[in-house]
Amino acid sequence: MRVRLHFLSILLHVVLWCICIQRTRQLSETESNIDSTMTDGSDFTGTTSREELCLQHVASNKYLRIGEGRNQIDAQGQSGNEDIRLIIETAGLDGSVFIKGKLSEFYLCINKRGDIVGRRRPRVQSNLMCKFIMHIRTSGRLEFEPLQLTSMYLGFRKNGLSRNAKSVKAFTRYSQFIKDEACEQYAYDRLLLEEIINGLAQTTSGSSSILRDRKS
Repeated sequence: MRVRLHFLSILLHVVLWCICIQRTRQLSETESNIDSTMTDGSDFTGTTSREELCLQHVASNKYLRIGEGRNQIDAQGQSGNEDIRLIIETAGLDGSVFIKGKLSEFYLCINKRGDIVGRRRPRVQSNLMCKFIMHIRTSGRLEFEPLQLTSMYLGFRKNGLSRNAKSVKAFTRYSQFIKDEACEQYAYDRLLLEEIINGLAQTTSGSSSILRDRKS
């Protein structure tokens, strides 16, 4: 029994070491992998760098969330809920970004009327803006300005409902967001835990097979 436990312990350390090597390699690839490839004017399909985070809206004091559907975007998310998890994708060499809901896989866009809408794919059209310039202000707060029409800003009301982007001004609490570092760390810890659990499951399965083979 002690020999078996010692064997499992060694395998666990090997699995953890492999996970660390893999994570380091993935982070290195992500930082250097920016591709601005576009299709014939309809969809963005290039490989991008991705960052998972949560954005706390200053005015509502709650979190931006992007649900499934055209009109399921607000700043009413609660801390700890999975629906507040976002993915920021680099959209090209111009430094613009896409904002995507991790669970819904819908992208945040703004139409020419200034309405905030969700889309399954980030369309590149004259009447729809899905690429944003992410401004980092001196206070550390973030603001998102549509790349195609810089007279608008992404914004929400104090109750978390969306505001027309044409009426939102820069440097106000309605347009500003705070990057939640705790949320970002939670995402990393959860991913690492899932990898450890999967590694243990594979290790246990492999050990059982070896023991069965020895008995036979």
